[in-house]
Amino acid sequence: MADHEGPLITVARFEPRPEYAAAVEEALREAVRAAHREAGCLLYALHRTSDEPPALVMIEEWDGAEAAAAHVAGPGVRRLLGALDGRLAGRPQVTRLVAIPEGDGKLGQLSPSSGVRNLDGQTGHMRR
Repeated sequence: MADHEGPLITVARFEPRPEYAAAVEEALREAVRAAHREAGCLLYALHRTSDEPPALVMIEEWDGAEAAAAHVAGPGVRRLLGALDGRLAGRPQVTRLVAIPEGDGKLGQLSPSSGVRNLDGQTGHMRR
């Protein structure tokens, strides 16, 4: 994936120890606010699973490998890792993805505004 051009998607799952659930969620909420100010952030959205006990899932989209690498190496991630230290049931599960757009441009990828353009230059629809 190192030679991939275009948006990169990361899904990270965090399973807080029950006694730290609120603190972990607040740390992740703070990470969202910080990431939204970073260059190249296209999406940084926090979700809670419906599992019991619930896990927290971050879905991120970055405008290329450089932006994703800068985020990971940046102060926001360092702060987050410090805030999560000892508060998770295990290591975060991180999966990096590259979109394979298919079908309808609005439905066939996570973020249709991530740079896919149709013939008349409008975003949000795949080229036909």
